Amino acid sequence: MLIEESNLGEVTSGGEMRNFAEATIVMDYIESKNMYMRAMKIMKRYGVNHPTYWMPFHITDEGLVL
Repeated sequence: MLIEESNLGEVTSGGEMRNFAEATIVMDYIESKNMYMRAMKIMKRYGVNHPTYWMPFHITDEGLVL
């Protein structure tokens, strides 16, 4: 897994390391129902059909929970 931090508020097409990874996942805070929540979006994944919408998640002791 390669992790890259983007500039706050900057919309990119996957960052500088996008060509080195098999998949690109963006994690951000999104606004929903007048509140902010953590969400992730799969930008690309080679050779596999994948959802392209924002998926809210929570961080627990067991890891990420969608």
